[in-house]
Order: sequence, then structure tokens, then C-alpha cells
Amino acid sequence: MFIIRMFIIFICFSLVGCGGVTCYFHSCYESPMASATIKVGEQKKAIKQTHIFAPGGYSWGLASADPSIVKVEYIESGRTTYVYLKGISEGRTEVFYINRMAFFDEDFKLSEEDKNFEDTNDSGAEVGDYMHFTVNVVQP
Repeated sequence: MFIIRMFIIFICFSLVGCGGVTCYFHSCYESPMASATIKVGEQKKAIKQTHIFAPGGYSWGLASADPSIVKVEYIESGRTTYVYLKGISEGRTEVFYINRMAFFDEDFKLSEEDKNFEDTNDSGAEVGDYMHFTVNVVQP
């Protein structure tokens, strides 16, 4: 009976929570966040998140304040999501961390309200001083 209980507990714990997240520009929880520099046409991996089998929860994502300067691209590979930043044109913009599960705009575009709100707003975008960083895009 003990073995069956332990097996059930093991199954429950294996289905709970995120499989893990890695941020490549800096710590995901660092405050204040450092700026990043990429070149026009360059694509850099920003986040890697491994998902578990259970649906829901928190899905790390990014949204660019100006997609004409920096574009955010998502690549799904099995249970892993890779988030990339791609330099589109020379300039400087802010990139915000978002919870993709709670962000209702399918293109993950930020409204002006999203960019200026300090915590969590009606769209589910979690933004504020501690949730964004500056990206400088330079010529190659």
C-alpha cells in the first residue's frame, strides 16, 4: 500500500508546475534589468521554457514595444518553447515579459495602457519597471 501511495504522490508532483525556464540575456528575476544589444537581421534566443503535461499555468513570453525595431518570435519544439528576439531596424525599444497564457492578443501586441501600467492589467500583460528591458538594435 505504501508503494502505491508513493507512486500516486510522484505522479501528482510530476504534473504540477513549469518544467523549467532559462533566460539568456540576464536573470529572469533580476531587477533592474540590463539592456541588450543585437544587430539588424540578427536573431538571438531570449527564453527557453520546457512545459509539463498539465495545461495552464504560466507561459513565459516577450512583447516588443516597437515591433518595427525588435520582433519577438516563438518556436515550439515538442514540450519546449523558444523565444527569440530579431533585430528589424536600427533603434532602441523596450521588451516586456508577459504571461502568454493570460495575454489575450494573439500577436502579443502591447497597448499603450499595457506599456504604462505598473502591475497586471485587464489584458493580463504583467508589465512594469521590473518586468522589461531595453534592446538596442545596431547596424551589423
